[in-house]
Amino acid sequence: MIVVGAFLYVLGGAALGYYFKYRLSGPRLNNFKLCFCLIVNGFFIISYVQLIERGVFVYRWHRPDLLMQYPILGWLAIAGIIVQGFALPIGGKQGEDSP
Repeated sequence: MIVVGAFLYVLGGAALGYYFKYRLSGPRLNNFKLCFCLIVNGFFIISYVQLIERGVFVYRWHRPDLLMQYPILGWLAIAGIIVQGFALPIGGKQGEDSP
């Protein structure tokens, strides 16, 4: 059950990050929107790093035995770091008109 919860946490974080990337990308991207996305993605990335380094699960539970019992949690956290890293908005034109 803990693996399913971790998978849903990674999936939800990625969905939220890519939703903001989709909504805020474009020629009207400004510093406020970029910083907002950095904060949202940083929240999830820091939680993944804490799970890998210290065994702290979602900022709350200190359970280093979870990584020993379920090693796939570490792999999910690494995948979450990579996915969240690409969920930043970009400026400029997008779509069929872009070169």
